[in-house]
Amino acid sequence: MVLVTCVLCVARQFVWVDYHCTIAISRSKMVSSLVVRPAVPEDASIICGLVQELADFEKMPDGPRVTMEQTAEHIRNKVFQGFLAMDGETPAGMLLFYFAYSTWKGPFVHMEDLYVRPQYRRQRVGLRLWTELGKFGVKNNLPRIEWDVLDWNVNAIKFYEKMEATNMHKAEGWLKYRLTEEGIDRLAHFLDNKQ
Repeated sequence: MVLVTCVLCVARQFVWVDYHCTIAISRSKMVSSLVVRPAVPEDASIICGLVQELADFEKMPDGPRVTMEQTAEHIRNKVFQGFLAMDGETPAGMLLFYFAYSTWKGPFVHMEDLYVRPQYRRQRVGLRLWTELGKFGVKNNLPRIEWDVLDWNVNAIKFYEKMEATNMHKAEGWLKYRLTEEGIDRLAHFLDNKQ
């Protein structure tokens, strides 16, 4: 067994480490050749492929509309950042995120996508990706990391709860709202006929 300690506790040099911060991982369940590295613009085709796989898994196959060229440009311009888990030349998973801002706490990260391909699940690939984001958070002194999860994705919810994540709807009553392109257009012209 290998003990993996919570990167937030280690990096912030807490004197104590709670039970929840230590996770036992069996070496036999880890992909030994796995490398987790930052995403670069040249990874655009890999990322687009994984995003499509995620969309298929989430039962939204027609969702992704960002092209490979746009993805490469967005990485280059740090519109978003990410990590890829690679098993040799084969992508095993990805974690994509971007900076957001809180008027109370300052910059924080929104994790947009965490996806592990089916053949790599239950091999701690998601944990490796998640840990890299934790290290990034500590290095950048982030006050929080936020993300969304579909309510039917029980495995993801269990994973996040094991990491001591807080369900903000249950804890503080926050609901998330969204305006789509049509809603944005209506908003932009909302007062045009009201004056």
